[in-house]
Amino acid sequence: MKRTRTMKVFRVVPKFRPPETYSESVARIVNPVLDSYTHIAIVDDDTSVPEAFFQLPEEYPDADIIVPRVLPSSRIYRTWETLTYWLRLSRVRARGCAVIYSTRFLKRMGGYPSWTEQYEDTYILRKANAVVQYKKMIAYHMEKFSIRKSIERQKRQGRARAKLHDSFWRVLAHSIVRVRPALFFAYVGQRISSPTHKVEGPDHGQ
Repeated sequence: MKRTRTMKVFRVVPKFRPPETYSESVARIVNPVLDSYTHIAIVDDDTSVPEAFFQLPEEYPDADIIVPRVLPSSRIYRTWETLTYWLRLSRVRARGCAVIYSTRFLKRMGGYPSWTEQYEDTYILRKANAVVQYKKMIAYHMEKFSIRKSIERQKRQGRARAKLHDSFWRVLAHSIVRVRPALFFAYVGQRISSPTHKVEGPDHGQ
């Protein structure tokens, strides 16, 4: 008789107030309970996922990371995502607003990182060996269209891409095709100001 593993999923809705950061908030909640659960499901309070999302570990028990396809609730954002989705900087588009992590993977990584300055999604993704993007499942990010917020997000992502040593030409192509100039200029500015910057972390240098 085939034995099945029982999955225990801990659901997290991050809530924080500055000076605490998003990463610090999640790490504070998640890291103490890694030995008590098989998976951590993080869903931001402005993101809507179907209940079946929390059952995905049963289907993919050996995955380090499981993500749905996240679409903006705004029709403007959603249309733009559809038109430009093909040129993305990662092979899997993992959005931290709806993601499931294996606790085995997080423990192997030294716990959820609290120091990543808003690029924890990409950093963690690059540490994973087995990533599943279940594109048939759609999550909706409830964000209103705002030029100011879009520019600020581009700046954060540009600085993060520089710190993660993404290719200059790939970032440039991404910025042109997706019309995200602030991302590219922030990327260049970060590289000029900190040309030898290396990503820090518990496994830095290993």
